[in-house]
Amino acid sequence: MHKKIRLTLGALALGWLAMGSVAEAADTLPAGAVLVPRGLDPSGRYLLALHKDGAGCSTLERYTRGGGGWAADGSIGGEASPCRPLAVAAGGATAVLYDYGGDRATVVGGLDGSLTRAGSLVLSGSKAFANPPPPGVAVSAAGDAILLGAPNYECKYGVPLKRCGVAELFLAAGGTWRQADTIAFPEGGPFNVEFGHALAVGNAGALIAVGGPGKSGDQGEVYLYERQTDGHLQEAGVLVPDTRGEASFGSDIAMSADGLVIAVGGDQAVYLFGRDAKGWAGLARVAAPEARAGYFGASVALSSDGSRLLVGAPRATCKSGPSRCGAAYLFQRQGAGWALKDSLDAPVPTPETDFGYAVALDKAGRMAAVQGKEAYLFELN
Repeated sequence: MHKKIRLTLGALALGWLAMGSVAEAADTLPAGAVLVPRGLDPSGRYLLALHKDGAGCSTLERYTRGGGGWAADGSIGGEASPCRPLAVAAGGATAVLYDYGGDRATVVGGLDGSLTRAGSLVLSGSKAFANPPPPGVAVSAAGDAILLGAPNYECKYGVPLKRCGVAELFLAAGGTWRQADTIAFPEGGPFNVEFGHALAVGNAGALIAVGGPGKSGDQGEVYLYERQTDGHLQEAGVLVPDTRGEASFGSDIAMSADGLVIAVGGDQAVYLFGRDAKGWAGLARVAAPEARAGYFGASVALSSDGSRLLVGAPRATCKSGPSRCGAAYLFQRQGAGWALKDSLDAPVPTPETDFGYAVALDKAGRMAAVQGKEAYLFELN
């Protein structure tokens, strides 16, 4: 039996307090650069993006800002041959290129200096599957822990009540990386949750969040694990939304640098959870601030201290008409509530480009990156 950490109706904080300003984009990355989720350096010095060539091979590129805007000043590719799709994440001075179709990943170091291959990770056993959706991948804020998900591992569709999904944890150790834990789908969990679709990991793997948005209208859950003094992981609870039965809970997960605040994307809402001396508790349910904000909660990012929240709504309708252009929204924590601080739209709204499907914040929450047709940078108040 898992301890459920639930937001009850009585615990809900006001989702938004007042309409903030409308931020204008400060810069745009070159065409073809695809933002790495949470790939904005905490100090705002560089931004990571993927770029595909004509053969479909992806290269990780680092962009730094100079007098003429943002320009690529370093790149490194994965090791897969032939090239396959990659899932990418970054934290600290470390990034990981996850070749989820080949059960392996490339660790990239030196994000704040010279980009280098810092190691190769191999998942234990074969977890590859045909035509998978992009799985979860996460790097800790310090860059010393990597979590890789395989949400369809051991799934057997057509077999009733089949539970599946796994996540694997790797930790930095003396200049190398070691496989530390395999986290299997827990007994007693709901079916079809896509365990491993969304991930977050704390420094040194001290806290792990594994979840998925559910399938076919299922609610979804996020499972927490904490590392004990002997190095073993122990279940620390299950995050669930309120009793409304909302689907897509766990579509994305973000964690503050100290591991005390977790944001979980859901269906037209984001749920905030906090940890104190008594354990984990629900803090707030942040609802979509306007009716046009379609798929609000599909992507989330937190500032390092957990006081600012950036939420993507990639199916938000265009302000000029019924087409879907996408949007993003910045919230500021104020006491027990969250105030809408800024509303972000692409400088040139373009229908069906999913502006907001990937978002990133710097350490202080003063710079945001949002992916649409192109990757846009915003200076925030």
